[in-house]
Amino acid sequence: MEINWTPEVLANGIAATIVFLAVIIVFALSERKKLKSLLYFRLVFFFVGLYSIFEALSDLFLFKPIAIIGVMLLFPTAVFAIIAINYVVKDTYFSYTLLFLIAIGPVLLLLTVDLNAFVLYTGDPYTYISSTQWPLFTELFFTTFFGFSIFYWALKTYLNAPFLIKKDALIFLIGVFLAGVIAIILNIFTIFSRIFVIIALAFADIGTLIILYMVEREPKLFYILPFVVHRILVKDNNGFPLYDHDWSKSDIDEVLFSGFINAVQHMSNEIMDIGGLLDINLERGILILHHSKYITVGLVATKSSKLLRDSLM
Repeated sequence: MEINWTPEVLANGIAATIVFLAVIIVFALSERKKLKSLLYFRLVFFFVGLYSIFEALSDLFLFKPIAIIGVMLLFPTAVFAIIAINYVVKDTYFSYTLLFLIAIGPVLLLLTVDLNAFVLYTGDPYTYISSTQWPLFTELFFTTFFGFSIFYWALKTYLNAPFLIKKDALIFLIGVFLAGVIAIILNIFTIFSRIFVIIALAFADIGTLIILYMVEREPKLFYILPFVVHRILVKDNNGFPLYDHDWSKSDIDEVLFSGFINAVQHMSNEIMDIGGLLDINLERGILILHHSKYITVGLVATKSSKLLRDSLM
């Protein structure tokens, strides 16, 4: 079998190496933070890495079935990306966007299984296999869907980021913009010249490295959504406040707030004494109380979520 070493093969190989490095980093982070969204982001990176490998192998061996598998790998990539974003933004896997993707995805995959739609180009600038017709549309659809969905989440994260990590959120957004939006736009231009594939991969590599650095540096980027924390207070079991931080800058001092929590706790002894969580709906948010052996933590946020509740336990 002929081996077809090209700049595109090398570029895809480098991209796959960086992406699998991302899998390792996100795996280590998910083990420390126990975030369900990180599990799905790890799967996203894994399938992106597989896609890059199959893209490289299809050109290296000039074998069309490998190219078909590569395009098909974009479907689970997009699905897991949407699930990961849903867990960060909504604290649940379901959304109508995911439902739409699952409905249309299998149809596009069936249309992709067409060897005649993968064309072998020889000569200038080098020999390669390219998708056309429905496989090309499928590839562009999934990459665009995936890239712009990730960018939407990164933008929303930046807009809702607190002041202390606003700069980190901006750098993260830039990384996503380079790896997602810019790389995808450049990839569309490959229908005019193959050199755009290498340029797109270079932007994707740079963006991915920025994303990895920021995820490792500031994992709190995954905590910004889907809630806004207004206040947290820690008190001992005698009712004395030990720590209080008020992001909302309200006029209620810690003694008054602690007294309110004491009153609520006193009226809910049966629940709190067994070490449980208590949610109290307020007019513009929710108060979450967690009682342990020595302390009680009270937290006021815009809404409750599993992530927020788990962080108190």
